[in-house]
Amino acid sequence: MPIQKIAADNSVPMTGFVVTDLPGADRATGVVRSAKKILMDGAKTMARSQTYAWAILHEQISGASAGVSVDPSGKDAGMASFVEAVLDRVSVGELSLDPAKGVSSDDLSLLAQADSRSKIGQTARSNGTLNEELLAAGAFVSAAEVHGPLDGRKVILEGTSSATAAFVAAAASHGAVVVGLATASGALLNPTGFDLEQLLGALLEPGAALGDSLGTESPAATLLDTESDLVFCGSKLGLIDHEVASRLSCKLLVPIGPAPVTAKGLAVATSRGITVLPDFVSASGPLFADHPEEAATEAQVLSTATESILSTLRELAEHPEGLYLGACYAAESFLRSWQEELPFGRPLA
Repeated sequence: MPIQKIAADNSVPMTGFVVTDLPGADRATGVVRSAKKILMDGAKTMARSQTYAWAILHEQISGASAGVSVDPSGKDAGMASFVEAVLDRVSVGELSLDPAKGVSSDDLSLLAQADSRSKIGQTARSNGTLNEELLAAGAFVSAAEVHGPLDGRKVILEGTSSATAAFVAAAASHGAVVVGLATASGALLNPTGFDLEQLLGALLEPGAALGDSLGTESPAATLLDTESDLVFCGSKLGLIDHEVASRLSCKLLVPIGPAPVTAKGLAVATSRGITVLPDFVSASGPLFADHPEEAATEAQVLSTATESILSTLRELAEHPEGLYLGACYAAESFLRSWQEELPFGRPLA
């Protein structure tokens, strides 16, 4: 796994890195995170998830993941040093990086300008950007395909972050009942279901706070203990470990971020009859905005994404070892067609 290590050449203590999952790949895509300490092991798992997502789509593209470890007081200078260090790789089309936890679009503005990828994913839509809508649409069509119709089903939205409005809109279009969602300060719960039109209005109002008029504000830890049929999750790697999996009430886990389920969490969930969707399928929607067909419209990109995700899930539906392992085998079959050997380990935390 190739690793580019980066150190600041100014007075601000900073260390950074870029992990590229597959040797020999012409392109690699992923995200950048920043905090006082970013661990490389987690970054490797995130890169692996992206690799498998591209492999499912039969694209010879590697996953990547970057980290910038810097004290918040020196973040601006630290991010500037990081951007300078990777700008050439982005300019020649070798690397593409998007902002993730602790990093803003402004932090990576120079990289965005140099990036040759289509900008269609950044297009503003009524409920967020096209990328956010692609993520939500892909996750919900995945859920509906595996679970069946979602009309009246109780769902929890965890880890949706800036895409929460897009997820609420997708829930409404499927007739689902949102009973809980993560907020910046914890969780908002409503066991009988939120008024989704009212909730969406509050989410889209600049500066609006989600308060008791919509539901009960609770500690974040209570969100996953809320009774539900489906849980959409993805705030962090390994969120669903064996202990959390042992007390979930849902029947379907829908990852919307890289590797939110641990290997033990997957085993426990499966033993309890909880289906876990492969994150590299259910969260793959935004990849379809990476290089769409020339002159494709936003609606066409959305249609292509959802149809492709549905096709993949239908092909895997009858796999004798289950959906998750079936998806892994499919990704690995393609990887073998152009890599001398498979990368070690699957995208599980």
